[in-house]
Amino acid sequence: MHAHNEAISFKLLKILSDKRLHTYIQLCSDLGCTTLTLFKYIKRLTELGVTISQVRGLGFIWPRPFILLNKVSLLESLRELQHEFSVYTFDLLESTSTYLALNKLSYLQEKRIPVILCELQTKGRGTSNRHWYSNLGGSLTFSLLWRFTRRIQHIQTLSLVLGISLVRVIRKISHTDIYLKWPNDIIFEKKKLAGILTECRSVDKELLVSIIGIGINFKLPPNAVILSNYGVTDLFEITGQTLDRNQILAQLLIELREILIAYEQFGFVYFRREWESYHFFQGQPITLKSVDASTISGVVSGISVDGSLILNTDSGHKAFSMGEISIQLSD
Repeated sequence: MHAHNEAISFKLLKILSDKRLHTYIQLCSDLGCTTLTLFKYIKRLTELGVTISQVRGLGFIWPRPFILLNKVSLLESLRELQHEFSVYTFDLLESTSTYLALNKLSYLQEKRIPVILCELQTKGRGTSNRHWYSNLGGSLTFSLLWRFTRRIQHIQTLSLVLGISLVRVIRKISHTDIYLKWPNDIIFEKKKLAGILTECRSVDKELLVSIIGIGINFKLPPNAVILSNYGVTDLFEITGQTLDRNQILAQLLIELREILIAYEQFGFVYFRREWESYHFFQGQPITLKSVDASTISGVVSGISVDGSLILNTDSGHKAFSMGEISIQLSD
């Protein structure tokens, strides 16, 4: 659908989010369209997984709306820290991280922390450029730009540290044991709940910029087809509740800011033991499988200061750096 028509579809979604019946005449007037075009917008929302009910002869109603992303609500939830962030909300983007990367120079002028979030990503990216699935109203996808003003040793550990912030927040809201899977997946009962993607680039000798992309499953559709070694899960399945993404995002931004400040000052070694305490495979026998299908088995004894996974094998301790390696539990 054309970008203009997509924008009108999202405008219609916002109008219907009040749970009230809106007549055909009223909606056509609000959108500046014909009845035929109105039905096309309704069809588009249905294709995106939104259940809109028609009251024949009268109009449309959205009986069970999800809570839309709302900048005002988000800033209110940030409270005294709201002035630390510049929040930009979009209805539709291919990828929040791609958008931020393409407009990096503009956002670097910001004194605050730029945050890009959207209701729906169409080409979200995960680790190793894999596709990250998101659905309208059932996902939280956002990216932020962080400036490191000092040299960071072992910057590849950044995504590991960020995983700690997600575990802290999600454990708090879900009252459930959420874990990390090396290097940067957040899992529940071996199923993927959230993921992190980081891209670091030097702007000059003194400034290192990181684009941090995060995706969290809130409520996936039953027919979602997602490729994952451990399956997928969402916060609705874990908690049985429909959580407000604005409030959760506020908690995440507060935690991310705090952890990034500490990371820049103390490095990964400061978080190493906490990360290991959250690692699902800590002390477990596993098998590592590389892209060439070769395998090696051992017991996970921890991670090194550079983020490598340390495996206790029959031939001694070995370290494996982040890359195309998948972890499987040994029998």
